[in-house]
Amino acid sequence: MKKDSQNGYKMLLTMRRGFCKLAISTLSRGSSSSWKDSLETLEQQQLLPKHPEVYVSFSTYTSILRGCCDSRSLRLGRRAHALLIARALEQDHYLGNLLLQLYSDCAAYEDSFTFFCRGLHARNVFSWAIIIKACARHGHHQTALQLFQQMHVEGTLPDAATVVTILSVCGQCHGLQKTIAIHAIISYSSLEGDHMIETALVNTYSMCGELEMARRSFRDMNIKSLVSWTSIIAAHVRHGLGRDAIMLFSEMQMSSVIPNDVTYTTVISALRLSGLCIDCNLVYYCIVGIYESIHLQMGNALITAYSKCGSLDDAISIFCRIALRDIVSWTSIMAAYVRYGFFQCTLQHNEQMWLEGFLPDRITFISMIDACAGNAALMEGKKLHMQIESFNLNLDVVLGTALIDMYGKCGKQQIAERVFDQMPVRNSLTWNSIVTAHAQNGDIKQAFAYFTRMENNGVQPDIATFSSILSACAHAGLVEEGFKCALAMQQTYGIHPTVEHYNCLIGLLGRLGLVKDGKCLMGNIPVQPTASSWAALLGACKEHVDLQEGELVAEHAFETCPERQSLSIVLSELRLAAVSSIGMSV
Repeated sequence: MKKDSQNGYKMLLTMRRGFCKLAISTLSRGSSSSWKDSLETLEQQQLLPKHPEVYVSFSTYTSILRGCCDSRSLRLGRRAHALLIARALEQDHYLGNLLLQLYSDCAAYEDSFTFFCRGLHARNVFSWAIIIKACARHGHHQTALQLFQQMHVEGTLPDAATVVTILSVCGQCHGLQKTIAIHAIISYSSLEGDHMIETALVNTYSMCGELEMARRSFRDMNIKSLVSWTSIIAAHVRHGLGRDAIMLFSEMQMSSVIPNDVTYTTVISALRLSGLCIDCNLVYYCIVGIYESIHLQMGNALITAYSKCGSLDDAISIFCRIALRDIVSWTSIMAAYVRYGFFQCTLQHNEQMWLEGFLPDRITFISMIDACAGNAALMEGKKLHMQIESFNLNLDVVLGTALIDMYGKCGKQQIAERVFDQMPVRNSLTWNSIVTAHAQNGDIKQAFAYFTRMENNGVQPDIATFSSILSACAHAGLVEEGFKCALAMQQTYGIHPTVEHYNCLIGLLGRLGLVKDGKCLMGNIPVQPTASSWAALLGACKEHVDLQEGELVAEHAFETCPERQSLSIVLSELRLAAVSSIGMSV
C-alpha cells in the first residue's frame, strides 16, 4: 500500500513537471500567452520540489514586468519581484529598472525607495532618474536633492529629464543656491544648450524669486520655443508684473510664435494684474481671431480679468458667449457681480445655476454669502448656510469667516458667534469679523470681550481689528476707551494708525461736541486728512448745530481738500439746520 502511494506521488510529480516544462517551453518560444499566464506558470514551476532548471526567455520576464506596470497592479508586481529574487535576476540593469519603474508607477514610494537602496546594486542613469522622479512626485524634495548629489559623487552623469526633475524640486523648495550649483554643473557638461533644461531654469529661477536670473536664462537661449515663451510670461505673472507679461506676449507674437491654450490662460492671468481693459481687448481679439468659439478655461479666466479691470459688461458678454459653462463660469460671473455691488443679480444667477443642474462648490458658496452680506439678505444667507451643512463642507477659515461677516451685517451676531465657535481653525480675519459683527451692531461690550479673547489666544490684532474697535467707540461715544486703543495700537503692537483710524477718533470727539478738539487732532496727525475726515467734523457741527465752527471747518476743508461736492452738501445741511433752529427759538 505504501509502495503504491509512493508510485502515485511520483507519477503526479512527473505529470506536473511535464506540464510546467511544456508551458515554460512554450513561453520561451514566444507564444501569445498573456503575461499573467506567464507569471502564474512560472510561480507554479517554482513551487515544485527539486524543479528542473528550464530556460525562460528574457522577454518573458520583461513582458511580465511591463504588464504589471501598464495595469498598475502592485499586488502582481510584488509577486513578479519575488520571482526575480528566486531566480537571482533582480540585479539585472534592465529588469531592475523595470521593477523600480513599476513601484514608482503604482505610487508605492516606500517599496521603490527600499528596493533602490537595498535591492538594486547595479544602478545606471535610468535607475537614478526613476527614483529621483519618484521622490519628487511624492514631495520628498530633500531626499531627491540628496540622491542627485549622491549620483554626482558616484560619477553618473544625469540625463536631461533628471535635471529637469531636480530643477523642479529646487523651484518648489525655493533652493536658489542648489539651482545655481546645478546650473554650473550643466554648463560644463554635454547638457549645456538643452532646450528642456533651459526652459526649466527659467521656471526654477522665477520660483526661487530671482526674476532677473530667469530673464537672463531666457535671453541666453538660442531657440525660443512656445514653451519657453510661456514660461517667461508665467514668471512675470508669478512676480505680479502683469503689464510686462503682456508686453512679452506681444513680443512673442512678433517673433511668429503662435500661442496655445496654456499661453492664453497664462496671459489672461496677467490681465488680472495689469487692470487695463485695453490689454483685455488685445488678448480677447487674438483669441477670437484664432478660435471659432471661446474655450471654457480661457472664457472663465477672461470673465475674472474683465471684472477686475473695471468692465462688468464685457465680463457678462464673455459669460454669455461660453457655450458649455461649468461651475467655475457661474462662480466667476457671480463674483464679478459681487465686486460691483450687484448683489441681487448674484442671487438671481445662483437660482439659474441650480436650475441648469450645477451644484455650488466652496468658492461659489463664498461668493454667494458675500452677496447676501452686501444685500443684507438674511433668509438667502440662512438657506446657503443650510446647503453648506447638507453638503458636509467643513467650515474652513474663508468659508466660516464669510458666514460670520454675513450674519454680522444682517444684525444676527448671536448666530455669528455660533459659527465662530464651530470653526476648528481661526485666523486674524476670523477674529476681526466677529469683533466687527458686534461693533457694527452697537454691542460694544461683546466687541471688547472678543478683542480680549483674541489677545489671550495669541492672535495679534491688525489694522482692520483696530478700525472695527475704534469705529465702535466712535458710535458709542467712548472717548477714553477709543484713545486707549489708539495708544495700544502704536505702543503695544507697533501699528501706525491710518487716516481711517484718525477719522474714527475725530468722529468720536465730534459726536461729543468737541469739534475744536477734533480740529486740533486733525491738524496734528502725521497723515493727510481726507474728505471723510472733514465730513466727520462737519457732521459733528451739524449734529450740534454749531454753524460758526462749521463755517470755519468748511473754509479749511475747501482750501485743502479737492473733493468739495460731498462737503458742500454737508455744509448746506448744517446751514438749513441752523436756520431751522433759529426759527424754532423765535
